[in-house]
Amino acid sequence: MPVIIAAIIIFVFLVPNYSYSAGSEVDTFQLNAMAQSLLQYIITNPGNPPT
Repeated sequence: MPVIIAAIIIFVFLVPNYSYSAGSEVDTFQLNAMAQSLLQYIITNPGNPPT
């Protein structure tokens, strides 16, 4: 039980470090474009071996 409480406390202190910076909008746009491209590839790829 003390380990779980310690993990929660550490998590609460680390979360604010992931706040958005000025360049995060560009990063978000690039990640979104990459995710869309990957999703399109996954959906349209016939697989290996092709079925």
